[in-house]
Amino acid sequence: MNVVIHLATAGFMYLTILEAIKGTSVSVGNTLKTILLTTAAFVIAYAQNIPLSVIQDAVNSSWFTFDFVEKIVSVLLFYLAVTKAMNSKTDLLKVGSE
Repeated sequence: MNVVIHLATAGFMYLTILEAIKGTSVSVGNTLKTILLTTAAFVIAYAQNIPLSVIQDAVNSSWFTFDFVEKIVSVLLFYLAVTKAMNSKTDLLKVGSE
C-alpha cells in the first residue's frame, strides 16, 4: 500500500507541475529548478522511510514532530516548485503587455 501511495503522490505532483506550466514558454533553467524542487519535496515528504540511522533516530525519538516538520517543509518546497513553473507564465504576460 505504501508503494501505491508513493506512486500516487509522484503522479499528482507531476500533473500539478504540468498544469502550472501549461501555456508558458518554460526555459531549461526554470524546468531544471522546478524538477529539483519537486524531487526534493517528494523525498522530504517520505523522509521517515529513508533507512539512514540519523533519520531513524529522529523518527524514533520524536515521530510526531519529525512527521509534522517533514510535511511542512515538503509543502513549502512544492509551493516553490509550482511558483517557479508559473514564473514563466508571468514573464510571458509582462512581455505581451509591453
